[in-house]
Amino acid sequence: MQQLYEQGQNKMGSPPWEIPRLYLKNSPVMRVNTVNTPLLLMHNDNDNAVPFAQSIELYTALRRLQKKVWLLQYRNEGHQLFRDPDKLDFTIRQQQFFDYYLRDQPMPDWMKAH
Repeated sequence: MQQLYEQGQNKMGSPPWEIPRLYLKNSPVMRVNTVNTPLLLMHNDNDNAVPFAQSIELYTALRRLQKKVWLLQYRNEGHQLFRDPDKLDFTIRQQQFFDYYLRDQPMPDWMKAH
C-alpha cells in the first residue's frame, strides 16, 4: 500500500525513510495518548482497502492506555457491510453507542463486556 501513502489519498510525497517525522506525525497510533473521546470502530476481516491489522493496532494501543474504545468486526465482510443482518446489527450498536454517550441511556451489555 506504499504507493497509496506516497502519491495517492494520503499524499505524503516521499517514502517513510526520507521523511520519518511526517509519517510519525500522521500516524494515529503514535498519537493515541491524545484521544479523549470514546471511539467505536468497525473494521471487517475481508477489507481489501485498509489492512485489518491497522485497526487492531489502534484498538490495542487505545486499550493499553485504558481509553474508551470498542472494535466491531463482521466476519466475511469487506470495507463496507453488504449483508442485511450485519448492517442491522451495526446500525443498532451504533445507535446504542450514541444513545449511551449523548442521550444518557443505559450502557448496553455488549459495551460492558469488552
